[in-house]
Order: sequence, then C-alpha cells, then structure tokens
Amino acid sequence: SWALNLAEDIHGTILCGTKGGVQSSPLRLIREECGALTVADPQILSGPSGHAEEVRAFVECIQKDLPEPVPAEQALITQRILDGVYESGKTGKEVKV
Repeated sequence: SWALNLAEDIHGTILCGTKGGVQSSPLRLIREECGALTVADPQILSGPSGHAEEVRAFVECIQKDLPEPVPAEQALITQRILDGVYESGKTGKEVKV
C-alpha cells in the first residue's frame, strides 16, 4: 500500500499502522511527524541473549527439579490468543478467545 510508513524495502517482521510502523531487522520506529517521515533507530541495551536465558532457566529447572518457568497453562492461553489473532485476520471479524 502507498500509505505504509516504511523507510525502505526490508525483510523481516514489519508492523504497520495508520500512525506509524516498526520493523525488526534492524529495529526501527517509523512515523509521520509534521508531514515528514521520521525514522528512529533505538539503541538496544547489551546483555545476555533472551533465548540463552530461556534455555539456561529451563535447564536449571530440569537439573534442580523446579517448576517450569512458563506453566503449560500459560502457554496454552497465549496460543489461543495468537490463534484468535490469525482467525480474526482471516475473517476480518472479532474473535472471542
């Protein structure tokens, strides 16, 4: 669409709205301000990889017989919400979750 708030052709995750957009790789926030397209490149704080921390916590739970970091019930609720988002996108209608 001609109205998407994008700075250039990109590959990755792109979220577009009527007041702005965001792309994942590289991370950029794009919006219109005073009739001009503005692009912000947020600085990400350094630290351990989120995935590495998830794996470390999961392994620790197994080794120490601790409860899982994310209970299966919570994962199921999240998946139901995501399924509803996809269904709503397909049908163009509100989906109750």
